[in-house]
Amino acid sequence: MWRLHRRIYYQAFRQAETPTYHTVQLRRAHETLFRVLQDPSEYPGHFETSVAQFFLVPAEPGFHQV
Repeated sequence: MWRLHRRIYYQAFRQAETPTYHTVQLRRAHETLFRVLQDPSEYPGHFETSVAQFFLVPAEPGFHQV
């Protein structure tokens, strides 16, 4: 099982693969900033959501077509 996890980790985070994350991360950053501008009083909650979304990026449907 650890070999499977290691293989998945290296496939997702090798240096050649990381540019594929940039578009999605930029979109998430814009969404977060928009939410902060819309409701500044919920600032901490917006960033908690942003961090959670960052870790779910590879699970996003159609991610590799970005």
